Amino acid sequence: MKSKLLYILFFLFFGAASFSQEVLTLDQAVGFALQKNFDILISRNDSLIASMNNSTGNAGMLPKVSLNLGDNYSLNNVNQELNSGSEINKTNAGSNALNASVVLNWTLFDGMKMFANREKLKSLEEQGQLNLKNKIQKTIGAVIVAYYNVVYQKQQIKVQEQINKISEERVKLGSLRFENGSSSKAEMLQAKVDLNAGKAALLQLNTMLLQKKTGINQLIGQNAEADFDVSDEIPINLGLNLNDLLSKSASGNFSVLISENYLKISQTSRKEVNAQRLPTVSFSAAYNYQYTKNDAGLILLNNTLGPSVGISVTIPLFNGFNATRQVKTATIDILSRQTELEKIKLQVSNEVFNAFKSYSLHLEALKLEEENITLAQENLDLSLARIKLSQATSLEVITAQNSLVAAYNRLLAAKLNAKIAETELLILSGELMK
Repeated sequence: MKSKLLYILFFLFFGAASFSQEVLTLDQAVGFALQKNFDILISRNDSLIASMNNSTGNAGMLPKVSLNLGDNYSLNNVNQELNSGSEINKTNAGSNALNASVVLNWTLFDGMKMFANREKLKSLEEQGQLNLKNKIQKTIGAVIVAYYNVVYQKQQIKVQEQINKISEERVKLGSLRFENGSSSKAEMLQAKVDLNAGKAALLQLNTMLLQKKTGINQLIGQNAEADFDVSDEIPINLGLNLNDLLSKSASGNFSVLISENYLKISQTSRKEVNAQRLPTVSFSAAYNYQYTKNDAGLILLNNTLGPSVGISVTIPLFNGFNATRQVKTATIDILSRQTELEKIKLQVSNEVFNAFKSYSLHLEALKLEEENITLAQENLDLSLARIKLSQATSLEVITAQNSLVAAYNRLLAAKLNAKIAETELLILSGELMK
């Protein structure tokens, strides 16, 4: 009995199992997410649009050139008296006017609005890139957490399978002890009840495993029915330092960087508003052709061809105090953005502190559970020795066995929670993708 139980434990925690599914590594899952995750694809398109919008033409720095064409025909009754005393009278006299021109319009000066607009477009492009990087980092973090949740669930199933094997041993042992009169029938029946309960728990754990795999498939852009296996380990980075993380989060956290960029956008928006107070200078040039033919009248044919140029200056004198109002609101918006930035910096700092505290506590829990496993194993060995000498009941053995399994479950939970805290710290410091 003792050798059987020890073998089961060795198989559970140190043995290698064979699986029919193909193993999906974490790097592969992250790679699939970068290629197929829908949120990343949408964010990548948004970033591309912002990049395409950042151009001199969109900022209003380039001239506009257009080609204009027109052809008009009319019928009119003409009745004209000339200075010479002669008259021109004609019914349904036709008139045809054909014109064509190439026109250039160019704003030379608009109070520096075009330069502020170009600066804003650059900031919007940077915003698109930051949003994309932030989405990628958060998606990678979600993949990591989801992946190791599956690893944890897989290990939970292994634990439950071993509990069921122990229950089967209890059923056999209870039957033998009942047959030889050394125990009651209740002990055997309780073992069967525990075995059935364990089988039901195993079914539930397998259902949860499928659900968690579906979550990964959603993140990496695969169909829900795609099946796979995962690794057996949850590696923990033991070298994280609080001061280092706080320093990196102040300059590398994407929420901070995005807020700083929003502040830049607000500042350029105020420059655009200020431009309304200054004159606007525009230049225009054209090359015109005009052809007119009349069936009656003083001018029967007119044909002109040639260039024209012009310059105009618009000086704003009064617009209902709208420019002043808009400058004030833009200034208030800048103050709000500055306040928001300070709020986010403090929030990120607190989140780093709390996440690091959680990370440290889970590492401490790991050490305690490793010690508990040693103690629980020793307790089980003693119980096995006592039942061999008929000095203990099977219930005492199972209690000791369950204590050992529970210690392993707590160890797995501590590993998972430490990994989640570690991932959160890397996200907060902007280090997850480095």
